[in-house]
Amino acid sequence: MKYKFYGTAAAEGLPGIFCECENCNRARKLGGRNIMTRSQSAIDGVLGIDFSADTYMHVLNYGFPASDISTYIITHNHADHFYPQDFLNHAKGYSYFGEKVIDIYVAKSGYDLADEVLKDKSYVHLHLVEPFKPFTTKEGYNITPLKANHKQDPVIYLIEKDGKCVLHSNDTGYYLEETWQYFEEHKPHIDFAEFDCTMGMQNADNTQHPNHMNFPTVQNVRSRLESIGCIDENSICVINHFTHNTGMVYEDFKKLGDENGFLTSYDGFEVEF
Repeated sequence: MKYKFYGTAAAEGLPGIFCECENCNRARKLGGRNIMTRSQSAIDGVLGIDFSADTYMHVLNYGFPASDISTYIITHNHADHFYPQDFLNHAKGYSYFGEKVIDIYVAKSGYDLADEVLKDKSYVHLHLVEPFKPFTTKEGYNITPLKANHKQDPVIYLIEKDGKCVLHSNDTGYYLEETWQYFEEHKPHIDFAEFDCTMGMQNADNTQHPNHMNFPTVQNVRSRLESIGCIDENSICVINHFTHNTGMVYEDFKKLGDENGFLTSYDGFEVEF
């Protein structure tokens, strides 16, 4: 599998779209990997994960293969993860690349948003996903949505194909017990795990942070997955989804990751496993 990060920041981006805080100005000055856009990833160039308001920028800057992807799995309805209005540009008159139908798998709040925006669009098929009810995409990915610890009704995803397993774990705090019960019962072996690390070292004494994880929560989650047998020494673990509110930029997150056995994502970062 190939997993590529196209956007690695939280809702406001890093630097924040309107922000002039010290950390945002530092990121602007440093540039490069310290400039992070809103969330989006792809697996093998054919399975899209989230469709953020920065998708067009990802096409221009990092070669996001929008015309090749016909299946998206969406975590929830916040615009830094799901901006269905841009799918309107798939219509004739806006795009010319044949008759492709896009499958969008999304939980309830995102489904309602997409249905409102894309109602009666023949080039989009919407699929309502529910936690713990697996499905298979037309590309052959077996996907299990798991319940996230976050506002709205988001899900995180286990994605499996050809003996490989990915845990995509954005916009969640410390996992809910329902989700831990799934891991205990099914014990999937995870080859690649991506963890929400939005809060950096904020509230570092709280290792069960809700809504978004801080780094100690990420460590706590990894440790529990290891104790269950889902993660081992061969598993690749990555921290992702960063906010300027931490007072940290990419270089700081990378130092934290390097010291604790995590890779650190940046826009355009690709991992093959």
